[in-house]
This record gives sequence, C-alpha cells and structure tokens, in this order.
Amino acid sequence: SYKITYYSTVQHEVTNVHSGNHAAKVIPERNPASLHFIVFQNGNIETCLDFIKDHLMNAETKVIQATGEEHKVDEEDEMLCLIRGCNFVLRNIPNEAFVFANHPDSEFMFPKTCPDIFPYLLVNVGSGSSILKVESEDTFELLGGSLINGRTFWGLGKLLTQAKSFDELLQLASKGQCKNVDLLVKDIYDGSYLSYAENIIACSFGKSAITDQEFSKDDLAASLLHMISSHIGQLACLHAKLQNISRIYFGGLFISGHPSSKRSISNVITFLTKGDVQALFLRHEGYLTVIGASLRRTEDDIQHKGEVQRQSI
Repeated sequence: SYKITYYSTVQHEVTNVHSGNHAAKVIPERNPASLHFIVFQNGNIETCLDFIKDHLMNAETKVIQATGEEHKVDEEDEMLCLIRGCNFVLRNIPNEAFVFANHPDSEFMFPKTCPDIFPYLLVNVGSGSSILKVESEDTFELLGGSLINGRTFWGLGKLLTQAKSFDELLQLASKGQCKNVDLLVKDIYDGSYLSYAENIIACSFGKSAITDQEFSKDDLAASLLHMISSHIGQLACLHAKLQNISRIYFGGLFISGHPSSKRSISNVITFLTKGDVQALFLRHEGYLTVIGASLRRTEDDIQHKGEVQRQSI
C-alpha cells in the first residue's frame, strides 16, 4: 500500500469585544497544525499520485520522501524512519499506546505515559518480521526476526480456508475456536499437568493428526492465528528477557487494524511473562514509517533554510 502523511492548519476568525467602547475586532487565528493520514492500495498508484499533485505539491516542493525498495524517489532508510516515527507518536500524541484488558467493562486501557520512553522493543510483523531494541532517538539495534510472520499466516490460511483476502481470513479466525483443532493439555493428561492448566494448548493443529473429522474454516483460521501469534510472542518475550526490557510495542501488516491478532499476541505475552512484560499497541501503528520520513523532510527543510540565512548574512 501507499501511505501519505501531511500536516495542515485551519484559519478561522475570532471576534474580540473591548469592554470599554464595546468595539468589536475580528482577528484571524490559526489552529495548531494537524497530522493527516491517507492510505492507497497497491492498485491505486495513479489515484495516489493525482492526490499528491492536486493537493500537496507547491512551488517549494522539490522532493518527495519515500521508504521501501520499489520507490524511485528520494529514498529514506526504512528502519530509521520506523523508529523515528514510533518515538514521535509516543512523545507527542496523548493516549497513543494501549494494552488489551482482561476486564468485562473495558476492551483496552491506556497506561500512564512514562516521560522516559527508552528502552523498548519494537516488533514489526508484516511480510517479514523484525525485533528492534530502541535505546534513544537514533540508536537502535536489530536483535532478530523470523521467517514465520504475517505473510506466513496469509499464505497458509489461504491454502487451508480458500479465503480471498487477509481481512476475510482474520474474520474467519475471530469466529472460530482453536481448541476444536488444537490438542490441549487435558487431551493428553486428562486434566492439568504440573504448572500447565488443562485448557492450555499443547500442540497446534494436534487433533488433525489423530482424527479424520472435517474442521471448520473458522476453527482452522483460529488455530493458525494462535500458532503464529504464539511464535511471535515467544520470540519477543525471549528478547525482552535477555535485554531486561518490560515494554514491547507491536506493529506491521499482521497487527495494523486487526484486533484479533492484537488480542492473541497480548494473551500470549501475558501468559508467558505472568504480566511482567507489557504488550502494547499503537493507534497510528500503520503510519510510523511515513511519519519518520516526513520528520526527515522537515529536518532537511530547517537545515536548508539555516544555510540560506547564513549565506545571506
């Protein structure tokens, strides 16, 4: 997909009345700048370019910042833009991060904002997956990744269910019960075993190996979602423990706009760490990279204006 971010200000008129002579004066004021986010699907590149040309281009616009391997414009480092975008929203947007709550009155909660956002892990799960340790505004380390990711979920899910889209597959998963396909602890030990409760999943798709029964597409999708989420969650937990970090932010295609995958990952993290590590999600998770690229452009503009001013002195 093609994602665009831009900012704008809206001018409005305010009437001030002086109490002495009751004279009224109309003063134009500007609202604080607002960030806008737009996404165009891959097949709509012409529409995307038309929008940029009609609404965002002006005489001063020389370069468009972009990330990704397929772009032919001034390309920015994708991971650096991802980190900068994440840092920006965490510092500047109220209630940006949230956690899923196991509470009947609330589906999610906004934790208290911590002044010092570092260090944290950023797990980006899309066509690939990456786990990044972020220590400062521009300091980060790629800790690892996995070949099992969002594209794996989509590929296997399409084979298992014949779903026509990623969203359709997630809808199937949200209606299914993975316990109908997965082997539980109680299926092996007739109850709980050691510290494992009887309803804990012992083997994903385990029942399909010991029976010839047909499983519903909903249940197959639910089992697959839990398996992928468990893998991602376990990997993230391992790195969090090794780095002694208690906050993990998740984003990417597998996460963005999909509450089913978010809740599944959140449950896995809570179970594995007994609540010592938080799985957090961002309201603008799908736009972190493009926000970072926009910030780089702003920095370049400020630097250019400073150089012009020095030359004119």
